[in-house]
Amino acid sequence: MRDRIVDLITVRARSSPDAIAFAHRGVAITYRELEIRASKVANVLRLLGAGLGATVGLLLNSPQLAVGALGILKTGAAYLPMDPELAPEHLTFIARDAGVPIVITEDAVAGRIPFGPWKLISLDGHRPEIDRQSDEFPAPPLQDSDVAYVIYRSFAGESDGFPIEHGSLADLAGWFRDAFDLTPADRVNQVSRVASDAFACELWPALAAGASVRFSDPGAAYDVSGLRASFDANGITIGFAPAEMAESLLGSSCDETRVRWAVTSGSARTHSDVLERLEAAANGHTRKARLGLFDDRMRLLPEGEAGELFVAGVECGANNPQA
Repeated sequence: MRDRIVDLITVRARSSPDAIAFAHRGVAITYRELEIRASKVANVLRLLGAGLGATVGLLLNSPQLAVGALGILKTGAAYLPMDPELAPEHLTFIARDAGVPIVITEDAVAGRIPFGPWKLISLDGHRPEIDRQSDEFPAPPLQDSDVAYVIYRSFAGESDGFPIEHGSLADLAGWFRDAFDLTPADRVNQVSRVASDAFACELWPALAAGASVRFSDPGAAYDVSGLRASFDANGITIGFAPAEMAESLLGSSCDETRVRWAVTSGSARTHSDVLERLEAAANGHTRKARLGLFDDRMRLLPEGEAGELFVAGVECGANNPQA
């Protein structure tokens, strides 16, 4: 059994309690505060029956995403990321399809999902109830094959849920730490929507390593000047940016003495020369991962063509060889 993300964060909370776990707009949360808040959320969820084998919705649009997601993981349940920008009909579909009994949310976006066979727990609206809970939560034993979160992806007009196991999430955190020399001294920006694959990559490896996450405002990922200013103002050392923005960002005047790595992700059309660079960069770091370019009909493209980049490997999720 690999070290679980929740256990690694607990270790950080004990060894460096006053270190900043995440910050946004001048408000900082320490690792001690993150651990306590997540434990309180976990205790509420346990009272409502959440635990191993359950899936709990996560409908938030603020840095409290880290608190809610960690609280769910502590119970042994999997979290279901739900983007408030999605249509209410789609949010209802994935909540029903995943069979969630509970949705963790906040007052500002709770109205995005219609009433259904689930209980809404607002991190601000139910704050008094949450605050009454214990500061500690004994996490249950988990296996690598237990599900950490379920993400819905669309292929050919169909939306399907893909379970990401704890073993895969631990592999992701370990790979990222090794590939980018991630340490507690690093500051990592978070720009992706919660329901995207990149969200987990931006959040969990950093927290597991004791680094500090700087959350961005919604939509900031597509503002090059704003991203550049955020990098400099927050002392970002590992910067994330969508593929569409990466080239412009890397050509801008970011403080190169601070930004050690610029990491890109997204669905932009990728040329074979970029693929070759990615494969070279991944050499010696990825764990049984394979990269390839495909067209809209899922045909492997030859050298020189542009297409969609697909990565296959255990880190991509259970029973999901294409994502």
